[in-house]
Amino acid sequence: MKNFLLKKHQTIWRLLLVAVPLLMVLSVIMRPAPSPQNGNDELQNIVNRGELLKYAENDFLELRLKTIHGDYYAELVIKQPLKAASSVVYSTTDTVIGQIESFPVCRFKTGPDLAGIVVKDNLKQRTITQLNF
Repeated sequence: MKNFLLKKHQTIWRLLLVAVPLLMVLSVIMRPAPSPQNGNDELQNIVNRGELLKYAENDFLELRLKTIHGDYYAELVIKQPLKAASSVVYSTTDTVIGQIESFPVCRFKTGPDLAGIVVKDNLKQRTITQLNF
């Protein structure tokens, strides 16, 4: 390379060395923060559906027995992660209701005689939590 081209080449690379990291840092700083308000409104719309018949809660879950259009549903609102790879919901009579797959609201179709639930980790063969009305 000729001396003139070599100096231009080095100058351009030095500018890029400073500009690219600076632009990356500025893009992270200037990005808009996610709005939790939209998620909370959607959660409230889901939770407020139906007529509430029974209610129970503990540190991990809120359990609601509701009627929606004549069908009975057990609605679980998960307050904090359960730390189990596979969480299965049983009734207190040891009947499988369903598996927890969505967060923070899970809804399972049940009958009106639900007295409570037991959440178990089937992989580790242990009980995570239990709720009774």
